[in-house]
Amino acid sequence: MTTTHIFFDVGGVLGSSGWGAEPRALAVEHFGLDAADFDRRHRETEPAQSVFIDDRGQNLAPARALGMRVLRFTAPDRLRRDLPGLGVTA
Repeated sequence: MTTTHIFFDVGGVLGSSGWGAEPRALAVEHFGLDAADFDRRHRETEPAQSVFIDDRGQNLAPARALGMRVLRFTAPDRLRRDLPGLGVTA
């Protein structure tokens, strides 16, 4: 399975369809993202091609129910070790 999208809680999930256009535009500006690429990825992402990462277990269950693969964040070193197993490489 190829991973095309990672959802990582950065004070609000950056790829979440729960965000309206204005908050997404602010995130694009704040993080220096390419707006067209961010919008395309936002619309085209399939759950099975996604990884949702969060430090709170209760936030993982809904993502798993949607068909996303999930990782509970506990430490940066563990995340670096676990991501390649899900097809995520730097």
